Amino acid sequence: MKKFLFVLLLSFAFLPGFSQWKVGANIAGASGGDTGEAYNFSFGIDAYYMFRNPDAFFKYGFNASLLFIPGQEADILGVPIKYETAMFLPVSFDIRFTLFKVFTFGPDVGYGLSLNNEINGGFYLKGILGIDIANAVEIHLFLSNVAGGDNNSFTSLGGGFLIHIY
Repeated sequence: MKKFLFVLLLSFAFLPGFSQWKVGANIAGASGGDTGEAYNFSFGIDAYYMFRNPDAFFKYGFNASLLFIPGQEADILGVPIKYETAMFLPVSFDIRFTLFKVFTFGPDVGYGLSLNNEINGGFYLKGILGIDIANAVEIHLFLSNVAGGDNNSFTSLGGGFLIHIY
C-alpha cells in the first residue's frame, strides 16, 4: 500500500497541472566576496523543476545550473597573475512565493560542485526576485554566492530570464 501511494503521489507531481519545467540563462556584472578582484562577472544556464501549480502562492522544486566565472588578470605586489576560469555545477532545493500571479521571489539553497581542480566547491545560496509574464517567461534579478573552501567566496549580482516549459 505504501508503494502504491508513493507511486500515485509521484505521478501527480509530474502531471502538467502540478509541475513546471523552467530553463534559462543569466549574467552577472558585479562580483564581490573574497574573489572580487580576480573575478568580475559571471554567466550561466539554469534548469528548474518546480512542483505545484504555476499559479500557486507557494512552490518548491529543484535546480541544476552551470555557472562560469571567467578569471581576470590582477597585480599582486606588482606581479601580474592570470586567474583560472571558475566553473560550478550548483544543485539546489528551491522555494518560490508568488504574489498576484506576477511577482515571484525566494531562495535556491544547495551545494555548488566545483568543476575545477584548484577551486573547491561549497555552500550555494541564490536569492531571486522576478516578474512572471503570462506564465511563459520570468525575468529576474538575483544575488548568488558559492562559499568555497580556502576562504574563497564567489558572489554575484545580476539578472536573467527563464522560459517556462510544461
